[in-house]
Amino acid sequence: MGCGSNKRTSEPEQKKESPIKKNNFDEEYDLKEALGSGTISEVWSVTHKETKEERAVKIIKKEQDSPVDLSEMIKNETDSLATLESENIVKIYEVFEDEQKYYIVMELLEGPNMGEHLAQTPKTALTEQIVAGWLKQILRGVSHCHEKEIMHRDIRPSNIVFKDKEANIPKLIDFNFSKSYDPDDNCVQDIYATPAYVAPEMLTKKEYSKKTDIWSCGILGYYIIAGKIPYKATKLKDLLVEIKDANFTEQSFAESEWAKVSPECKKFIARMLESDPEKRPNAEELLSDAWLENNNNNPLAVPDQPKEPKDPKTSVEPNSQKAQKFYHASMSYILAIWDNENERKNLEQLFHKMDTNKDRLLNRTELRNALKKTGIVMSPLEFNKMFREIDKDNSGNINFEEYMQATGNNDALINDKPLRAAFNDVAERKDDTINRELLVRLMNEGWMFEAFMDARYKDVNGEIKGDKVYSSL
Repeated sequence: MGCGSNKRTSEPEQKKESPIKKNNFDEEYDLKEALGSGTISEVWSVTHKETKEERAVKIIKKEQDSPVDLSEMIKNETDSLATLESENIVKIYEVFEDEQKYYIVMELLEGPNMGEHLAQTPKTALTEQIVAGWLKQILRGVSHCHEKEIMHRDIRPSNIVFKDKEANIPKLIDFNFSKSYDPDDNCVQDIYATPAYVAPEMLTKKEYSKKTDIWSCGILGYYIIAGKIPYKATKLKDLLVEIKDANFTEQSFAESEWAKVSPECKKFIARMLESDPEKRPNAEELLSDAWLENNNNNPLAVPDQPKEPKDPKTSVEPNSQKAQKFYHASMSYILAIWDNENERKNLEQLFHKMDTNKDRLLNRTELRNALKKTGIVMSPLEFNKMFREIDKDNSGNINFEEYMQATGNNDALINDKPLRAAFNDVAERKDDTINRELLVRLMNEGWMFEAFMDARYKDVNGEIKGDKVYSSL
C-alpha cells in the first residue's frame, strides 16, 4: 500500500521501552580503547565487569547539543534498536544516563564499514557471489526493520559495518534518523538522508514510504559493483535534479564498469532503482530474487593491464585499483564531512536558542540558564572559571566562534588517514601534487569534486597540493 489518506484502525504493536538506566555506567563497565570520536560523541570498546564480555559504548555529551534534538536522537536510536533483533542489525544492550552524558552500550563490531572495506579491496577481488551475499544480508536487516514498522532513512556505505575483519557479515548501524511509521498509512513527511542516496520521492513529494530504504540499497549496490554512484551531475544542486528525474534502463549499466557483470545482477539493481515507489519491490520481494542464490563467482573486473608510460601527473587510470581506492576513500571522507556539517548546524541552532536577547552573543545569564535546562548545576566558582576559558577575548560575552571552539566542532576530528594514503598513491610525485583534471576523472562524478574542493580554496595554478586539499575540506 502506498502513501494515502488511510489511517490505522487497530493499535500498533507494543514497542519495548528504551532501556535507559539512571545508575552509574562506571559501576558496570570498564573503558578499554577509544575507537572513534565526533563533535558530541565518542565510541569506546568496553568490558562488562561481571560477564567479562566485550562490547562498545557510544558516549554522548549532553552539554554540547540542544536538549530537544539530543533527546530525539537518543530516543530514535534506542527505541529502534531495542525493538530490532536481527543478525544484520547492530545489537543494543542498555543505555545509561547521568547528569552530563548518555552511554549507549552496543555490540562490538570489529570490522570496517563498507566504504572503508571497498577502499582497501581491489575490484578484481570482488565477485557477484560476494556482493550478493552482502546485499542479501543487508536486505534481511532492512526487511526486519520494515516488519517492525521502522524506516532506517540513512542507508549508505559508512552505516554498514562488518561484524569482524573477515567482512562476511554486514550490519546496519546508526539509527539516529530512523522513523516509526503507520503500516496502514505508510507515509512520512520529514526528510533525512545523505544526498547521494536519497530517493526521488523524498525530493518530489510531500510524503514517502519505507520504499525509500530500498532505493538507498539500490544506490549502495550500484556503488559496490561499479565503484561509483550512478549520476553524472557536476554540481550538488544538479545532482538533486538528476535524482528527481532518475530513470534506470539497460543503458544505465552500459559503462565499462559493468562489462563483467551478469544481466541478472543488473536487473536486480535496477529493480531497487525503480523510480516509481509504487512499483518498487519491498525487501521481502527482493529477497526472493533468483540472482541472490544463482550468481557467479567471476571477478567484477580483470587485473590492470600494463600500459605505455605516461606523464606521471596523468598516469593513473580512473578504473585502476589505485583510482578505485582513492574514489572510495574520498567518498567516505566527504560523507563524514557532511555529517560533521550537520552537527555544526545543530550547534548553531542551539546557540541561537540560548541567545535569548538576540544580540548574537551569549552573556553569563543566558549560558547559566541554558545549562540549568540541561540539568547541569555548577557552583559560581566553577561557572565563572568555565566562562572565562570560553571567552577568549575577555569581552564578557561569548561569540559564536568562541562557542564553536568550546564545543570542539572541528573537521580535524575526522579520520583522514585512508584518504591521505590513497592521495599519496595517485599523486606519484615527490612534490605531493596531483593534476586537477586527473582528480576530477578519479572521482568519476563532478558533483563529488565540487564537494571535495570547497569554495574556500581557489585552484589558481591548475594543480592541487595535498595539504591544500585537506584544508579546503
